[in-house]
Amino acid sequence: RAKLLKEKLLDCPTVPALSGDQSKDLVEMLKYVKSKVANNQQVLLHQAPETPAELIAENVKLGNTTYTKLRFRNNSTVNPSFSDPLNYTAEVYDKSAAFIFYDKDKPTNQLFTIALFDEKNKEKKDSLEKWIFDGKNKKLITEEALKKVFPSLNNERRKEVVKFFNQYASNYKINTPIKISHFFGQIGAETSLSNLSEDSYSKSGMLTSDLTRTCRKSGNDYVLKYCDLFENYNSLSTDGCPFPFCSSNIVIPTDKTYVSGLTTYAKADYIATLGLEAKDEYFNEKPNDLDFFDYVYACRLGNGTINSKDGSPRYRKC
Repeated sequence: RAKLLKEKLLDCPTVPALSGDQSKDLVEMLKYVKSKVANNQQVLLHQAPETPAELIAENVKLGNTTYTKLRFRNNSTVNPSFSDPLNYTAEVYDKSAAFIFYDKDKPTNQLFTIALFDEKNKEKKDSLEKWIFDGKNKKLITEEALKKVFPSLNNERRKEVVKFFNQYASNYKINTPIKISHFFGQIGAETSLSNLSEDSYSKSGMLTSDLTRTCRKSGNDYVLKYCDLFENYNSLSTDGCPFPFCSSNIVIPTDKTYVSGLTTYAKADYIATLGLEAKDEYFNEKPNDLDFFDYVYACRLGNGTINSKDGSPRYRKC
């Protein structure tokens, strides 16, 4: 009864009745997702076998395009599960591509995927995306979600942030729940979203920002991870991963640290007592020197080594 009531309140009927014919059922599931997009409704799924765990079909025609092979995979683990169909990421692989949709209640969990397998994977991915979403902009973040994280942000500013983030974030591959959380965790901590300036990491900001106070373990000690930012501390390497240590450590006593999420940080008031001075190379240009982003985003979020300079394109257009 509770399930049916929730479905009725959300105007979100159950998934279509399936026939057992993989090809027909897969098309029906894709049409179901497409209809939810068109009507701004949530996608509802159940655990297998009520909603099949997987549907695979070959030579499927959708619109004017025929796809060599398509697959729908259901990862639902609770009944019912809901997904905002505009909260998705698109990934392109070797001879394949996939659209990944996330659980509304657990946004880091993949609820279902739609994958295609084709020699012309990039071209077919664009065609399938156009067929499903029909030009609708995907919502990487909503005003409602942003309000929960930044409750003091005024409505006008919230609308502005959501609009431009959804418009441009994918260009910089900030397009998964983890990357989005990290982005707002760092930018929000620095600016409270009131002034998204590229001067956030000023010389003084090096000593106060969460990012530059990130700790890691070295033996039994907590040490500053990004020690190369400061004078007299130099990275042992710039061309290897995992992320390198420095020639000497900046040790942080355990009682001078705190944990937020899965990360340990040094307390800002303790950092202020250490007499650290940021190196000119990390902040001497406006906007910030690319070296800063190349350093702190190396060896994570899919980036390569420090020397690869993968970090800066996430936040810069040049």
